[in-house]
Amino acid sequence: MVGEWQFKRLGEVATINPDAIGPDWPYAHIRYIDISSVGVGRIDTPPQWMKISDAPSRAKRLVRKGDTVLSTVRPNRRSMFFASQPGDDWVVSTGFAVLRPNTKLVAPRFLYACVFNPAFTAYLVAREKGAAYPAVSPEDIANAEIPFPPLKEQRAIACILGSLDDKIELNRRMNRTLEEMARAIFKSWFINFDPVRAKAAVRREHPKWTDEQVSRAACPNLKPEIARLFPDSFVDSELEKVPEGWQPRPLPAIIHVNPPRWITKGTLAPYLDMANMPTQGPSPDRWVMREVGSGMKFTNGDTLVARITPCLENGKTAYVDFLPDGDVGWGSTEYIVLRPKGEIPPLFAYLLARTEDFCTFAIHQMTGSSGRQRVPAASLEKYLIITPETDSPLFKHFGALASPMFDRIREAARESRTLAALRDTLLPKLVSGELRIKDAERIVARCAG
Repeated sequence: MVGEWQFKRLGEVATINPDAIGPDWPYAHIRYIDISSVGVGRIDTPPQWMKISDAPSRAKRLVRKGDTVLSTVRPNRRSMFFASQPGDDWVVSTGFAVLRPNTKLVAPRFLYACVFNPAFTAYLVAREKGAAYPAVSPEDIANAEIPFPPLKEQRAIACILGSLDDKIELNRRMNRTLEEMARAIFKSWFINFDPVRAKAAVRREHPKWTDEQVSRAACPNLKPEIARLFPDSFVDSELEKVPEGWQPRPLPAIIHVNPPRWITKGTLAPYLDMANMPTQGPSPDRWVMREVGSGMKFTNGDTLVARITPCLENGKTAYVDFLPDGDVGWGSTEYIVLRPKGEIPPLFAYLLARTEDFCTFAIHQMTGSSGRQRVPAASLEKYLIITPETDSPLFKHFGALASPMFDRIREAARESRTLAALRDTLLPKLVSGELRIKDAERIVARCAG
């Protein structure tokens, strides 16, 4: 250790689980975070609003600004986050430990950095108890020794690491907004048929108008060349009323299911395991190079959907855009690979796979014994989606609108992976004193530049 640095027990500088919901709770609701909503250093699923009367019994622990929130169950998963801007109504499961720093002794983000350090995780894993649900106790956490430089140096370290985390979080929020925009267009055009409904309403009111007039009046926010491609009436079908000229089609009629891909067995290729499949957003955080064995193969533009429980229910779905051009990657045998046909843009399959309707359908198709249920790929023959012909120019226009959003998502995700790798390299060196502040600042400036 360097200079004035010491070690202190975590329990000396932070209070563990200081607050819980009590009779003086000022709201009729909570915003709840459970363990499944939290990933490595981040909240994957926004806090869930629920009435107090509907809250599970484990929804107890309060979170305040500056807290570090750490899962005590399966600590090897490193499910934790730093509460930078929590709401007053945030409540977490009792499966978490909430660490509230004494700010007179320890900088909040420095405490979080110490907990996020892989060495801290190793300490917890060595002390976990239980086979089915290995966990650590608050006492184990309190007894952990953490490095303890002067407060001024703590704040400097926290500033460097926090700036990287903040940029990663900003990228994540931007990507979430971009995806929501793309999903909104997809739902409007291909699920709710909003332009068709609007044109049909105008046509009923003005039966003698030209299609140009109807399109402009009904769809003022769409380019005329796009609005003209939507019909202005519905017709009966075996399923329901559908836009004129569109049909209910089984999924394999418009999307390849598990299209053939080839890689020579035993060669090195990008491998995406189930653990790194995203539950939110299209982009996995990491993948590795691994000798090719049995598993599903995929290329850029494919969509991967986990077909096994509980991964499917948890939303593990990815859009493949991270491979070098022309490369083939591979992964779990428990993936279903989707690739649209004809003029349908590749991301159409991803946006469809993220819809509630598709997820619900897939879950209902699961077969097998309890705990090992999976979706047979052949069952997707029963999933019907209403679309125009696969060569419709409407798909090209949809791709022209949505693809730039996914391009920005890809670039932001790539930047975040670089920043995360830099953070993960710097963190253990900074909190141990192996790397000093000025050196770290130069490294960050060089990478940022």
